[in-house]
Amino acid sequence: MAKREVGFVVTDEYKSWIEEIKSKIQSSQIKASVKVNYEMLDLYWQIGKDITEKQKYSKWGDSFLSVMSKDLKKTFPDEKGFL
Repeated sequence: MAKREVGFVVTDEYKSWIEEIKSKIQSSQIKASVKVNYEMLDLYWQIGKDITEKQKYSKWGDSFLSVMSKDLKKTFPDEKGFL
C-alpha cells in the first residue's frame, strides 16, 4: 500500500523516478571524483617535470627539494605528498 505524507501519496511511479534521480546524483559524484583525481594526477606530473628541469638547469643544490617541501606544506598543510 502507498505511504502518505502531508497529502502526498508515494506511488510506484514516484519510487521509480526518485531512484533514477538518486542514480544520477551518484553517477555525477563519481564522475566529479574521477575528474578531480585526473586533475591532481596531471598537476603532480607537471610538478615532477618542473622539478626535473630545475634540477638540470638551476644551481640550487640538493636541499632545494626539502625547502620546497616545507614551503608547500606551510601553504597547503592538509595536502599529502609534499614530503
